[in-house]
Amino acid sequence: MSSSASEAERSLGQPANTPTVKRIGRQKLELSTPEASVILEKHQLGRLMTLKPLDANPMNSVFELTPEQDDSLILKIQYRPGIGSLNGEHYAIHLLRQLTDLPVSSLCTLDDDRDIIPYPYLLSNKLSGESGYDFFERTDHANRMHLSEALGHIVGVIHHLEVREPEQLRNCDLNQWQGIVKEALLSDENFREEIAAFSDTFYSELNDLMASVSTLQIDDEPVLLWCDAFFHNLLLKNSGRKIQITGIYDFQFAAYGSHLFDLNKIEGNFRLRRPREIYGQPEYIGQFYKGYEGTGRAINAPSDTHRILVNIIRNAIQVRYWWWDCFGILHPKTSEYLKAILVGLAELSRK
Repeated sequence: MSSSASEAERSLGQPANTPTVKRIGRQKLELSTPEASVILEKHQLGRLMTLKPLDANPMNSVFELTPEQDDSLILKIQYRPGIGSLNGEHYAIHLLRQLTDLPVSSLCTLDDDRDIIPYPYLLSNKLSGESGYDFFERTDHANRMHLSEALGHIVGVIHHLEVREPEQLRNCDLNQWQGIVKEALLSDENFREEIAAFSDTFYSELNDLMASVSTLQIDDEPVLLWCDAFFHNLLLKNSGRKIQITGIYDFQFAAYGSHLFDLNKIEGNFRLRRPREIYGQPEYIGQFYKGYEGTGRAINAPSDTHRILVNIIRNAIQVRYWWWDCFGILHPKTSEYLKAILVGLAELSRK
Protein backbone atom coordinates (compact mmCIF):
# COMPACT_ATOMS: atom_id res chain seq x y z
CA MET A 1 0.00 0.00 0.00
CA SER A 2 1.42 3.37 -0.94
CA SER A 3 0.67 6.66 0.75
CA SER A 4 -2.95 7.76 0.58
CA ALA A 5 -4.15 10.54 -1.66
CA SER A 6 -4.52 12.83 1.33
CA GLU A 7 -0.78 12.45 1.87
CA ALA A 8 0.11 13.15 -1.78
CA GLU A 9 1.97 16.36 -0.93
CA ARG A 10 4.12 14.69 1.70
CA SER A 11 7.75 14.33 0.68
CA LEU A 12 9.18 10.84 0.31
CA GLY A 13 10.42 9.63 3.68
CA GLN A 14 8.71 12.40 5.65
CA PRO A 15 6.82 11.13 8.70
CA ALA A 16 3.25 12.29 9.13
CA ASN A 17 2.42 14.65 11.96
CA THR A 18 0.21 13.66 14.90
CA PRO A 19 -2.94 15.48 13.64
CA THR A 20 -2.67 13.57 10.36
CA VAL A 21 -2.38 10.27 12.21
CA LYS A 22 -5.50 11.06 14.24
CA ARG A 23 -7.44 12.23 11.18
CA ILE A 24 -6.68 9.07 9.20
CA GLY A 25 -7.59 6.95 12.20
CA ARG A 26 -11.02 8.60 12.39
CA GLN A 27 -11.86 7.91 8.75
CA LYS A 28 -14.28 5.00 8.49
CA LEU A 29 -15.91 2.93 5.79
CA GLU A 30 -19.63 3.53 5.63
CA LEU A 31 -22.15 0.76 5.11
CA SER A 32 -25.59 1.41 3.65
CA THR A 33 -28.78 -0.19 4.94
CA PRO A 34 -29.36 -1.99 1.60
CA GLU A 35 -25.83 -3.46 1.74
CA ALA A 36 -26.34 -4.67 5.31
CA SER A 37 -29.70 -6.16 4.34
CA VAL A 38 -28.18 -8.12 1.46
CA ILE A 39 -25.42 -9.45 3.74
CA LEU A 40 -28.01 -10.82 6.17
CA GLU A 41 -30.05 -12.30 3.32
CA LYS A 42 -26.98 -13.99 1.84
CA HIS A 43 -26.26 -15.77 5.12
CA GLN A 44 -29.94 -16.50 5.85
CA LEU A 45 -29.91 -14.45 9.05
CA GLY A 46 -33.24 -12.72 8.66
CA ARG A 47 -34.47 -9.29 7.65
CA LEU A 48 -32.58 -6.24 8.87
CA MET A 49 -34.37 -3.95 11.29
CA THR A 50 -31.61 -1.61 12.53
CA LEU A 51 -28.00 -0.80 11.64
CA LYS A 52 -25.69 0.94 14.14
CA PRO A 53 -21.98 1.80 13.74
CA LEU A 54 -19.68 0.91 16.65
CA ASP A 55 -16.22 2.01 17.67
CA ALA A 56 -13.40 0.08 16.01
CA ASN A 57 -9.66 0.16 15.43
CA PRO A 58 -8.45 1.88 12.23
CA MET A 59 -8.37 -1.33 10.18
CA ASN A 60 -12.08 -1.96 10.55
CA SER A 61 -15.56 -0.62 10.42
CA VAL A 62 -17.84 -2.45 12.85
CA PHE A 63 -21.64 -2.43 12.96
CA GLU A 64 -24.37 -3.88 15.12
CA LEU A 65 -27.10 -5.44 12.97
CA THR A 66 -30.47 -6.25 14.49
CA PRO A 67 -32.54 -8.78 12.53
CA GLU A 68 -36.31 -8.83 12.74
CA GLN A 69 -36.64 -11.79 15.09
CA ASP A 70 -33.20 -12.88 16.32
CA ASP A 71 -30.59 -11.35 18.63
CA SER A 72 -28.17 -8.69 17.43
CA LEU A 73 -25.18 -9.54 15.26
CA ILE A 74 -21.77 -7.91 14.95
CA LEU A 75 -20.44 -7.22 11.45
CA LYS A 76 -16.70 -6.48 11.30
CA ILE A 77 -15.40 -5.25 7.94
CA GLN A 78 -11.64 -5.08 7.41
CA TYR A 79 -11.22 -2.37 4.80
CA ARG A 80 -7.55 -1.63 5.49
CA PRO A 81 -4.62 -4.04 5.67
CA GLY A 82 -2.63 -4.10 8.88
CA ILE A 83 -1.13 -6.27 11.60
CA GLY A 84 -3.97 -8.78 11.80
CA SER A 85 -6.55 -10.44 9.59
CA LEU A 86 -10.12 -11.65 9.81
CA ASN A 87 -8.94 -15.04 8.58
CA GLY A 88 -6.71 -15.38 11.65
CA GLU A 89 -9.53 -14.22 13.90
CA HIS A 90 -11.93 -16.72 12.34
CA TYR A 91 -9.45 -19.56 12.85
CA ALA A 92 -8.70 -18.57 16.47
CA ILE A 93 -12.37 -18.31 17.45
CA HIS A 94 -13.18 -21.69 15.93
CA LEU A 95 -10.20 -23.22 17.75
CA LEU A 96 -11.35 -21.74 21.06
CA ARG A 97 -14.92 -22.89 20.50
CA GLN A 98 -13.86 -26.44 19.66
CA LEU A 99 -11.22 -26.95 22.35
CA THR A 100 -12.27 -24.81 25.34
CA ASP A 101 -15.32 -23.68 27.26
CA LEU A 102 -14.30 -20.02 26.97
CA PRO A 103 -17.28 -17.80 26.05
CA VAL A 104 -16.58 -16.90 22.42
CA SER A 105 -19.13 -16.27 19.66
CA SER A 106 -21.20 -19.29 18.69
CA LEU A 107 -21.68 -17.79 15.23
CA CYS A 108 -18.51 -16.84 13.38
CA THR A 109 -18.85 -16.58 9.61
CA LEU A 110 -16.02 -15.28 7.43
CA ASP A 111 -16.95 -13.98 3.98
CA ASP A 112 -14.19 -12.99 1.57
CA ASP A 113 -16.28 -13.24 -1.63
CA ARG A 114 -16.35 -9.42 -1.98
CA ASP A 115 -19.57 -9.68 -3.96
CA ILE A 116 -21.61 -7.24 -1.84
CA ILE A 117 -18.85 -4.99 -0.54
CA PRO A 118 -15.25 -5.04 -1.80
CA TYR A 119 -13.79 -6.16 1.54
CA PRO A 120 -13.74 -9.27 3.74
CA TYR A 121 -16.06 -9.32 6.72
CA LEU A 122 -16.80 -11.40 9.80
CA LEU A 123 -20.32 -11.98 11.11
CA SER A 124 -20.75 -13.07 14.73
CA ASN A 125 -23.43 -13.04 17.37
CA LYS A 126 -23.33 -10.17 19.87
CA LEU A 127 -22.05 -11.43 23.21
CA SER A 128 -23.83 -10.30 26.35
CA GLY A 129 -22.38 -8.53 29.35
CA GLU A 130 -20.80 -5.36 30.64
CA SER A 131 -17.46 -4.15 29.35
CA GLY A 132 -14.62 -5.50 31.48
CA TYR A 133 -12.80 -2.22 30.91
CA ASP A 134 -15.68 -0.14 32.30
CA PHE A 135 -16.17 -2.48 35.23
CA PHE A 136 -12.47 -2.54 36.17
CA GLU A 137 -12.32 1.26 36.25
CA ARG A 138 -15.39 1.77 38.44
CA THR A 139 -15.19 -1.20 40.80
CA ASP A 140 -13.22 -1.74 44.02
CA HIS A 141 -9.80 -3.26 44.69
CA ALA A 142 -11.12 -6.73 45.53
CA ASN A 143 -13.02 -7.03 42.24
CA ARG A 144 -10.01 -5.76 40.30
CA MET A 145 -7.93 -8.51 41.89
CA HIS A 146 -10.57 -11.07 40.91
CA LEU A 147 -10.79 -9.81 37.34
CA SER A 148 -6.98 -9.76 36.97
CA GLU A 149 -6.85 -13.41 38.04
CA ALA A 150 -9.67 -14.27 35.63
CA LEU A 151 -7.75 -12.66 32.78
CA GLY A 152 -4.69 -14.74 33.68
CA HIS A 153 -6.76 -17.90 33.64
CA ILE A 154 -8.18 -17.08 30.19
CA VAL A 155 -4.76 -16.36 28.69
CA GLY A 156 -3.33 -19.52 30.27
CA VAL A 157 -6.08 -21.63 28.71
CA ILE A 158 -5.44 -20.04 25.31
CA HIS A 159 -1.69 -20.70 25.57
CA HIS A 160 -2.35 -24.40 26.25
CA LEU A 161 -4.14 -25.05 22.96
CA GLU A 162 -2.66 -27.19 20.22
CA VAL A 163 -2.40 -25.24 16.96
CA ARG A 164 -2.45 -27.65 14.03
CA GLU A 165 -2.56 -25.01 11.30
CA PRO A 166 -0.14 -22.25 12.38
CA GLU A 167 -0.06 -20.94 8.82
CA GLN A 168 -3.56 -19.54 9.47
CA LEU A 169 -2.05 -17.11 12.00
CA ARG A 170 0.56 -14.38 12.07
CA ASN A 171 4.04 -15.75 12.66
CA CYS A 172 5.68 -14.65 15.92
CA ASP A 173 7.95 -17.68 16.39
CA LEU A 174 11.22 -16.41 17.88
CA ASN A 175 13.17 -19.16 16.09
CA GLN A 176 12.04 -17.59 12.80
CA TRP A 177 12.84 -14.03 13.83
CA GLN A 178 15.10 -13.24 10.86
CA GLY A 179 12.43 -14.17 8.35
CA ILE A 180 9.80 -12.17 10.24
CA VAL A 181 12.01 -9.06 10.35
CA LYS A 182 13.05 -9.37 6.69
CA GLU A 183 9.45 -9.83 5.58
CA ALA A 184 8.38 -6.75 7.52
CA LEU A 185 11.22 -4.44 6.52
CA LEU A 186 12.36 -5.68 3.10
CA SER A 187 9.44 -7.24 1.22
CA ASP A 188 7.52 -4.09 0.18
CA GLU A 189 9.27 -1.93 -2.40
CA ASN A 190 7.32 1.26 -1.66
CA PHE A 191 7.95 0.90 2.06
CA ARG A 192 11.67 0.37 1.43
CA GLU A 193 11.81 3.54 -0.65
CA GLU A 194 10.16 5.48 2.15
CA ILE A 195 12.55 4.17 4.81
CA ALA A 196 15.59 4.69 2.57
CA ALA A 197 14.50 8.29 2.01
CA PHE A 198 13.93 8.72 5.75
CA SER A 199 17.36 7.32 6.66
CA ASP A 200 20.10 6.72 4.11
CA THR A 201 21.99 4.48 6.56
CA PHE A 202 19.27 2.30 8.05
CA TYR A 203 19.29 -0.54 5.53
CA SER A 204 23.07 -0.83 5.37
CA GLU A 205 23.20 -0.94 9.19
CA LEU A 206 20.33 -3.44 9.26
CA ASN A 207 22.00 -5.78 6.78
CA ASP A 208 25.37 -5.62 8.55
CA LEU A 209 23.86 -6.28 11.97
CA MET A 210 21.60 -9.09 10.74
CA ALA A 211 24.64 -10.79 9.19
CA SER A 212 26.67 -10.39 12.40
CA VAL A 213 24.17 -12.18 14.64
CA SER A 214 25.12 -15.78 15.29
CA THR A 215 22.57 -18.53 14.73
CA LEU A 216 20.22 -18.52 17.69
CA GLN A 217 18.39 -21.55 19.05
CA ILE A 218 15.58 -20.23 21.21
CA ASP A 219 14.08 -22.53 23.83
CA ASP A 220 10.54 -21.28 23.40
CA GLU A 221 7.56 -23.43 22.41
CA PRO A 222 5.16 -21.41 20.19
CA VAL A 223 1.60 -21.01 21.45
CA LEU A 224 -1.67 -19.51 20.28
CA LEU A 225 -1.46 -15.79 21.03
CA TRP A 226 -4.39 -13.45 21.57
CA CYS A 227 -2.15 -10.37 21.12
CA ASP A 228 -4.87 -8.05 22.43
CA ALA A 229 -5.66 -9.60 25.79
CA PHE A 230 -6.92 -7.05 28.26
CA PHE A 231 -10.11 -5.92 29.96
CA HIS A 232 -11.44 -4.01 26.93
CA ASN A 233 -11.94 -7.37 25.18
CA LEU A 234 -13.78 -9.03 28.05
CA LEU A 235 -17.49 -8.95 28.88
CA LEU A 236 -18.82 -9.88 32.29
CA LYS A 237 -21.82 -10.14 34.56
CA ASN A 238 -21.52 -9.05 38.19
CA SER A 239 -24.21 -10.40 40.51
CA GLY A 240 -22.72 -8.68 43.56
CA ARG A 241 -21.47 -12.01 44.90
CA LYS A 242 -19.74 -13.37 41.83
CA ILE A 243 -18.12 -12.03 38.67
CA GLN A 244 -18.82 -14.20 35.62
CA ILE A 245 -16.95 -13.73 32.35
CA THR A 246 -19.66 -13.83 29.67
CA GLY A 247 -17.63 -13.02 26.58
CA ILE A 248 -14.13 -12.72 25.14
CA TYR A 249 -13.66 -11.28 21.68
CA ASP A 250 -11.46 -9.53 19.11
CA PHE A 251 -8.86 -12.04 17.96
CA GLN A 252 -7.92 -10.17 14.79
CA PHE A 253 -4.28 -9.89 15.96
CA ALA A 254 -4.08 -13.59 16.87
CA ALA A 255 -0.68 -15.14 16.19
CA TYR A 256 1.47 -18.21 16.75
CA GLY A 257 4.64 -17.62 18.69
CA SER A 258 6.26 -16.81 22.01
CA HIS A 259 3.95 -16.43 25.00
CA LEU A 260 6.01 -13.32 25.84
CA PHE A 261 4.15 -11.29 23.22
CA ASP A 262 0.95 -11.67 25.25
CA LEU A 263 2.52 -11.45 28.71
CA ASN A 264 4.67 -8.39 27.94
CA LYS A 265 1.73 -6.52 26.47
CA ILE A 266 -0.50 -7.30 29.44
CA GLU A 267 2.18 -6.21 31.90
CA GLY A 268 2.66 -3.04 29.87
CA ASN A 269 -1.05 -2.29 30.06
CA PHE A 270 -1.00 -2.57 33.84
CA ARG A 271 2.15 -0.48 34.17
CA LEU A 272 1.43 2.26 31.64
CA ARG A 273 -2.32 2.61 31.29
CA ARG A 274 -3.94 5.57 32.99
CA PRO A 275 -5.28 6.44 35.49
CA ARG A 276 -2.28 5.04 37.38
CA GLU A 277 -4.14 4.82 40.67
CA ILE A 278 -6.44 2.26 39.02
CA TYR A 279 -4.09 0.20 36.85
CA GLY A 280 -0.73 0.77 38.48
CA GLN A 281 -1.04 -1.54 41.49
CA PRO A 282 1.70 -4.22 41.21
CA GLU A 283 -0.48 -6.81 42.94
CA TYR A 284 -2.75 -6.86 39.88
CA ILE A 285 0.12 -8.25 37.79
CA GLY A 286 0.79 -10.82 40.50
CA GLN A 287 -2.86 -11.79 40.51
CA PHE A 288 -2.84 -12.13 36.72
CA TYR A 289 0.06 -14.57 36.97
CA LYS A 290 -1.71 -16.47 39.74
CA GLY A 291 -4.57 -17.14 37.33
CA TYR A 292 -2.14 -17.96 34.53
CA GLU A 293 -0.19 -20.48 36.62
CA GLY A 294 -3.46 -21.98 37.82
CA THR A 295 -3.92 -23.43 34.33
CA GLY A 296 -0.60 -25.28 34.60
CA ARG A 297 1.42 -22.75 32.64
CA ALA A 298 4.84 -22.11 34.18
CA ILE A 299 6.22 -18.59 34.57
CA ASN A 300 9.95 -18.36 33.91
CA ALA A 301 11.89 -15.13 33.69
CA PRO A 302 12.73 -14.52 30.02
CA SER A 303 16.37 -14.40 28.98
CA ASP A 304 17.87 -11.21 27.56
CA THR A 305 17.80 -12.85 24.13
CA HIS A 306 14.08 -13.56 24.40
CA ARG A 307 13.40 -9.99 25.50
CA ILE A 308 15.50 -8.46 22.72
CA LEU A 309 13.92 -10.59 19.97
CA VAL A 310 10.38 -9.77 21.10
CA ASN A 311 11.17 -6.05 21.01
CA ILE A 312 12.83 -6.25 17.58
CA ILE A 313 9.87 -8.10 16.08
CA ARG A 314 7.35 -5.81 17.76
CA ASN A 315 9.02 -2.65 16.40
CA ALA A 316 9.41 -4.09 12.89
CA ILE A 317 5.74 -5.08 12.83
CA GLN A 318 4.66 -1.70 14.18
CA VAL A 319 6.49 0.48 11.68
CA ARG A 320 5.50 -1.64 8.67
CA TYR A 321 2.18 -3.42 9.08
CA TRP A 322 0.45 -0.92 11.32
CA TRP A 323 1.55 2.57 10.36
CA TRP A 324 2.54 1.92 6.75
CA ASP A 325 0.20 -0.83 5.55
CA CYS A 326 -2.83 0.36 7.51
CA PHE A 327 -2.41 4.15 7.54
CA GLY A 328 -0.17 4.63 4.50
CA ILE A 329 2.24 6.81 6.50
CA LEU A 330 5.45 6.83 8.43
CA HIS A 331 4.59 7.48 12.05
CA PRO A 332 6.08 10.49 13.90
CA LYS A 333 7.97 7.96 16.05
CA THR A 334 9.51 6.13 13.08
CA SER A 335 12.98 7.18 14.18
CA GLU A 336 12.41 5.55 17.59
CA TYR A 337 11.12 2.32 16.04
CA LEU A 338 14.08 1.99 13.67
CA LYS A 339 16.62 2.87 16.35
CA ALA A 340 15.15 0.24 18.69
CA ILE A 341 15.53 -2.40 15.96
CA LEU A 342 19.19 -1.53 15.38
CA VAL A 343 20.00 -1.31 19.07
CA GLY A 344 18.43 -4.71 19.64
CA LEU A 345 20.38 -6.27 16.77
CA ALA A 346 23.60 -4.73 18.07
CA GLU A 347 22.95 -6.34 21.45
CA LEU A 348 22.37 -9.72 19.81
CA SER A 349 25.55 -9.42 17.74
CA ARG A 350 27.59 -9.11 20.94
CA LYS A 351 26.25 -12.37 22.39
